[in-house]
Amino acid sequence: MNFRNLRALAAMTTLPLLAACATPYEQCVSFANRDVYQIRQEVRHHRANISRGYAVHRQSVPYTVAKDCVNDEGTTYRCDEVLYHTVETPVAIDVAAEERKLSRLLQDMPGIERDAAQEIRGCKAQFPEG
Repeated sequence: MNFRNLRALAAMTTLPLLAACATPYEQCVSFANRDVYQIRQEVRHHRANISRGYAVHRQSVPYTVAKDCVNDEGTTYRCDEVLYHTVETPVAIDVAAEERKLSRLLQDMPGIERDAAQEIRGCKAQFPEG
C-alpha cells in the first residue's frame, strides 16, 4: 500500500471518530496534520525495521472457543465463539532499501510540516474561537 492510499485510509477511519468529540477547530487541525502523523508513523516503522534488521508481518488468526449458551426457554446449547490472536512473523528486508525509504521520508518531512502549518493557519482563520 502506498503513502497516498494509507493517507486516504487514515483520513476515512479517523475523521468520523473525531467528529464525535472534537470541536470544528480541533477537527480542522487534526485533518491538517494527517500527513505529518502518517510520515512520522512511517519513519518510526522504517527505523524499527532497520534497527531490528528485519520487518515484522502481523497476521490475525482465528480460533474457536466452545461456549454454552442458554436460549429463551432455558435450554443450554453449544455456541462456539470465534476469537482472533495476532501472529508475528519476521520478514527479511533489504536494509539499504529501508534506509533509502527513510531518507526520502526525512527529506519530505519539512515540506509536509510547512504545508500542515499553513493549513492550521487556515483553521485559525476559519475558527477564530479555537
